[in-house]
Amino acid sequence: MPTERLEAVGWLVGERSMPISRACRALNLGRSCYYRPQRNQAEHDAPVIARLNEVVGKHGRWGFWKCFHWMRLKGETWNHKRVWRVYRTMKLNLPRRAKRRLPARVREPLNAPPQADLQWSMEVREAVHLWMTEYNEERPHKSLGNLPPSLYRQQLKQTKSTPNSNFQMSH
Repeated sequence: MPTERLEAVGWLVGERSMPISRACRALNLGRSCYYRPQRNQAEHDAPVIARLNEVVGKHGRWGFWKCFHWMRLKGETWNHKRVWRVYRTMKLNLPRRAKRRLPARVREPLNAPPQADLQWSMEVREAVHLWMTEYNEERPHKSLGNLPPSLYRQQLKQTKSTPNSNFQMSH
């Protein structure tokens, strides 16, 4: 670990009066690491952790890239390598469990109501409406250049209104 080697270099320099360059070379530690001030990694990554907890709490089945692009849409500018490091540290990169196979069920004939939409409850309608809104307004889609459809639609309208635009449609 670099911290242990850094402490060992400090001991060699302080207790044994060894030159810094020789102590660093002996322990295979770059001299710049010896002089670089140490920072608290957990404190430094606190905003990334908070944002990842937010997105995973809301969308637990999303993978890394979908979470990363969602955070980008929300205005975060963190490097994907930093976010991936924190994502792994939080152990979010574990493989997802496969669906459990349900036992075969006895098929029964479907009793169709006499009139269309007779048995739809308001809760189901509201749940479907919320899902459709989230899917079309907030969720980034890979096929649309990791933009939600609403934002993609706005950019497409903007390019049609300005003929000399540099906007490129993504594939």
